[in-house]
Amino acid sequence: MKKDLLKSLFALMCACLMATGFVACGSDDDKGKDGSDSTPNYIGVWIEKDTQSAMYVLTLASTSWERVEYGSDDKGPRKKVYSGSLSVSGNTLSISGNAPFNKATFSISGNQMTIVPEGNPDQKMIVTRATDAQSEKIVAWEFIISNYNKQ
Repeated sequence: MKKDLLKSLFALMCACLMATGFVACGSDDDKGKDGSDSTPNYIGVWIEKDTQSAMYVLTLASTSWERVEYGSDDKGPRKKVYSGSLSVSGNTLSISGNAPFNKATFSISGNQMTIVPEGNPDQKMIVTRATDAQSEKIVAWEFIISNYNKQ
């Protein structure tokens, strides 16, 4: 039992180190041909909740979105995934799929994005762009869940 735990911890540490060890190839210049940023500022990985026992991750791409809830309870680690399509016009998000809203406005200040669902301002979400440490934590959650499911 103790040996299995040590193997799992070692594998988790290796996974975290591998996640930080990759180096991007090519240019880091995200400028378009006209000199403007070619990647819209809403695209990326955003964190809604990050605690010891749970993490909610929102990933926005140019035409899709995904929200993953990681957590654990007395039944072990768990993962719930919600996703759908996404379109953006100005500062308005339109989403489909298993979503809590269809349309919302968003604003970004620094590393925080505020999302206000149309007609439901009391359901406002504030998410923070994922840090490197949080990206490593996502890898760790995925590793734990995949290994737990193999048992």
